[in-house]
Amino acid sequence: MSVLLLCALVLDTVFGRFDGLKACEFSVKTDNGTRGLDLTPLTGVTIIMPEQSPNEAYYLKYTPCTNGVSESCYSSGNSMAAQMYGSSDSVGNGILALWDNKQTTPKYSKTSNGADKFTFEYPAMGVTCNNGCYNGRQQEINFICDPTADPYDKTQSQFYETPKTNGICYYHLDLYTKYA
Repeated sequence: MSVLLLCALVLDTVFGRFDGLKACEFSVKTDNGTRGLDLTPLTGVTIIMPEQSPNEAYYLKYTPCTNGVSESCYSSGNSMAAQMYGSSDSVGNGILALWDNKQTTPKYSKTSNGADKFTFEYPAMGVTCNNGCYNGRQQEINFICDPTADPYDKTQSQFYETPKTNGICYYHLDLYTKYA
Protein backbone atom coordinates (compact mmCIF):
# COMPACT_ATOMS: atom_id res chain seq x y z
CA MET A 1 0.00 0.00 0.00
CA SER A 2 1.40 3.38 -0.90
CA VAL A 3 2.28 5.90 1.79
CA LEU A 4 -0.12 8.43 0.24
CA LEU A 5 -3.03 5.98 0.35
CA LEU A 6 -2.19 5.02 3.93
CA CYS A 7 -2.14 8.71 4.95
CA ALA A 8 -5.51 9.28 3.27
CA LEU A 9 -7.00 6.30 5.15
CA VAL A 10 -5.66 7.60 8.48
CA LEU A 11 -7.04 11.09 7.79
CA ASP A 12 -10.39 9.59 6.78
CA THR A 13 -10.57 7.57 9.98
CA VAL A 14 -9.53 10.41 12.28
CA PHE A 15 -11.23 13.40 10.64
CA GLY A 16 -14.03 11.94 8.53
CA ARG A 17 -14.21 11.83 4.76
CA PHE A 18 -11.25 13.53 3.13
CA ASP A 19 -13.22 15.91 0.95
CA GLY A 20 -11.58 19.22 1.84
CA LEU A 21 -14.51 20.19 4.07
CA LYS A 22 -14.66 20.54 7.85
CA ALA A 23 -15.74 17.50 9.88
CA CYS A 24 -19.34 18.73 10.03
CA GLU A 25 -19.62 20.53 6.70
CA PHE A 26 -21.41 19.14 3.65
CA SER A 27 -21.66 20.03 -0.02
CA VAL A 28 -25.03 18.99 -1.49
CA LYS A 29 -25.77 18.82 -5.21
CA THR A 30 -29.11 20.27 -6.26
CA ASP A 31 -30.88 20.82 -9.57
CA ASN A 32 -29.48 24.38 -9.60
CA GLY A 33 -25.89 23.67 -8.53
CA THR A 34 -24.48 23.04 -5.10
CA ARG A 35 -25.64 24.09 -1.62
CA GLY A 36 -23.40 24.17 1.42
CA LEU A 37 -24.37 23.00 4.89
CA ASP A 38 -22.02 23.75 7.78
CA LEU A 39 -23.20 22.34 11.10
CA THR A 40 -19.86 22.99 12.82
CA PRO A 41 -21.40 25.62 15.18
CA LEU A 42 -23.75 22.90 16.50
CA THR A 43 -20.87 20.60 17.41
CA GLY A 44 -20.69 20.40 21.19
CA VAL A 45 -24.37 21.31 21.62
CA THR A 46 -26.56 18.73 23.38
CA ILE A 47 -30.15 18.94 22.18
CA ILE A 48 -32.80 17.49 24.50
CA MET A 49 -36.33 17.61 23.14
CA PRO A 50 -39.62 16.01 24.28
CA GLU A 51 -41.29 13.57 21.92
CA GLN A 52 -44.65 14.64 20.51
CA SER A 53 -47.92 12.89 21.42
CA PRO A 54 -48.67 10.05 21.99
CA ASN A 55 -45.18 9.33 23.40
CA GLU A 56 -44.64 12.44 25.48
CA ALA A 57 -42.96 10.42 28.26
CA TYR A 58 -39.90 10.09 26.00
CA TYR A 59 -37.21 12.56 24.97
CA LEU A 60 -34.59 12.83 22.27
CA LYS A 61 -31.00 13.42 23.30
CA TYR A 62 -28.90 14.44 20.30
CA THR A 63 -25.33 15.66 19.82
CA PRO A 64 -24.82 16.83 16.20
CA CYS A 65 -21.76 15.48 14.38
CA THR A 66 -20.47 13.44 17.29
CA ASN A 67 -21.29 10.35 19.31
CA GLY A 68 -21.72 12.29 22.53
CA VAL A 69 -24.77 10.57 24.05
CA SER A 70 -23.86 8.06 26.73
CA GLU A 71 -26.37 5.43 27.74
CA SER A 72 -25.71 2.64 30.20
CA CYS A 73 -28.02 0.31 28.25
CA TYR A 74 -25.83 0.58 25.13
CA SER A 75 -22.64 -1.40 25.67
CA SER A 76 -20.94 -0.57 22.35
CA GLY A 77 -20.09 3.03 23.25
CA ASN A 78 -21.77 6.38 22.79
CA SER A 79 -24.32 7.35 20.16
CA MET A 80 -25.28 10.54 18.32
CA ALA A 81 -29.03 10.30 19.05
CA ALA A 82 -31.06 8.27 21.53
CA GLN A 83 -34.59 8.05 22.82
CA MET A 84 -34.60 8.68 26.57
CA TYR A 85 -37.16 8.07 29.35
CA GLY A 86 -36.91 11.65 30.57
CA SER A 87 -34.94 14.83 30.04
CA SER A 88 -32.25 13.78 32.54
CA ASP A 89 -32.30 10.00 31.93
CA SER A 90 -28.87 8.37 31.73
CA VAL A 91 -30.06 4.83 30.93
CA GLY A 92 -32.04 5.38 27.73
CA ASN A 93 -34.67 3.53 25.78
CA GLY A 94 -32.95 2.95 22.44
CA ILE A 95 -30.26 4.19 20.08
CA LEU A 96 -31.61 6.17 17.11
CA ALA A 97 -28.44 7.05 15.19
CA LEU A 98 -24.66 6.96 15.26
CA TRP A 99 -22.36 9.66 13.86
CA ASP A 100 -20.67 7.93 10.95
CA ASN A 101 -18.06 10.53 9.92
CA LYS A 102 -20.20 11.89 7.07
CA GLN A 103 -21.04 8.53 5.49
CA THR A 104 -24.69 9.58 5.72
CA THR A 105 -25.09 12.60 3.48
CA PRO A 106 -28.00 15.03 3.33
CA LYS A 107 -30.57 15.50 0.61
CA TYR A 108 -31.64 19.04 -0.19
CA SER A 109 -35.21 20.25 -0.65
CA LYS A 110 -37.43 23.21 0.18
CA THR A 111 -40.23 23.30 2.72
CA SER A 112 -43.74 24.37 1.71
CA ASN A 113 -42.78 27.87 2.96
CA GLY A 114 -39.70 27.95 0.71
CA ALA A 115 -37.08 27.45 3.44
CA ASP A 116 -33.97 25.37 2.73
CA LYS A 117 -34.18 21.88 4.20
CA PHE A 118 -31.40 19.29 4.51
CA THR A 119 -32.50 15.75 5.36
CA PHE A 120 -30.26 13.07 6.82
CA GLU A 121 -31.73 9.57 6.92
CA TYR A 122 -29.54 7.43 9.14
CA PRO A 123 -29.52 3.63 8.76
CA ALA A 124 -31.74 1.57 11.02
CA MET A 125 -30.13 0.54 14.28
CA GLY A 126 -30.64 -3.01 15.42
CA VAL A 127 -32.46 -3.67 18.64
CA THR A 128 -30.63 -1.73 21.34
CA CYS A 129 -31.65 -1.40 24.96
CA ASN A 130 -35.41 -1.99 25.30
CA ASN A 131 -37.45 -4.07 22.88
CA GLY A 132 -40.35 -1.72 22.02
CA CYS A 133 -39.22 -1.80 18.38
CA TYR A 134 -38.62 -5.45 17.49
CA ASN A 135 -36.49 -4.72 14.40
CA GLY A 136 -34.79 -1.59 15.74
CA ARG A 137 -35.05 2.15 15.39
CA GLN A 138 -34.28 4.63 12.60
CA GLN A 139 -33.75 8.40 12.71
CA GLU A 140 -34.39 11.09 10.11
CA ILE A 141 -33.05 14.56 10.91
CA ASN A 142 -34.26 17.62 8.99
CA PHE A 143 -32.25 20.81 9.35
CA ILE A 144 -34.59 23.61 8.31
CA CYS A 145 -33.30 27.12 7.72
CA ASP A 146 -34.60 29.83 10.02
CA PRO A 147 -32.22 32.83 10.04
CA THR A 148 -33.45 33.87 13.52
CA ALA A 149 -32.88 30.48 15.19
CA ASP A 150 -29.54 30.55 17.06
CA PRO A 151 -28.43 27.89 17.60
CA TYR A 152 -31.91 26.40 17.06
CA ASP A 153 -35.55 27.30 17.73
CA LYS A 154 -36.89 25.17 20.59
CA THR A 155 -40.48 26.22 19.89
CA GLN A 156 -40.64 25.33 16.18
CA SER A 157 -38.40 22.26 16.35
CA GLN A 158 -40.05 18.94 17.06
CA PHE A 159 -39.24 15.29 17.70
CA TYR A 160 -41.87 12.73 16.72
CA GLU A 161 -42.45 9.13 15.67
CA THR A 162 -44.35 7.83 12.65
CA PRO A 163 -45.84 4.32 12.39
CA LYS A 164 -43.55 1.30 12.39
CA THR A 165 -42.50 -0.19 9.07
CA ASN A 166 -41.48 -3.85 9.14
CA GLY A 167 -41.02 -3.62 12.91
CA ILE A 168 -38.69 -0.60 12.72
CA CYS A 169 -39.75 2.45 14.74
CA TYR A 170 -39.14 5.56 12.65
CA TYR A 171 -38.25 8.82 14.40
CA HIS A 172 -38.00 12.34 13.00
CA LEU A 173 -36.35 15.51 14.22
CA ASP A 174 -37.26 18.77 12.51
CA LEU A 175 -34.61 21.20 13.74
CA TYR A 176 -35.05 24.86 12.81
CA THR A 177 -31.64 26.53 12.80
CA LYS A 178 -29.82 29.40 11.16
CA TYR A 179 -27.06 26.94 10.22
CA ALA A 180 -29.19 25.12 7.62
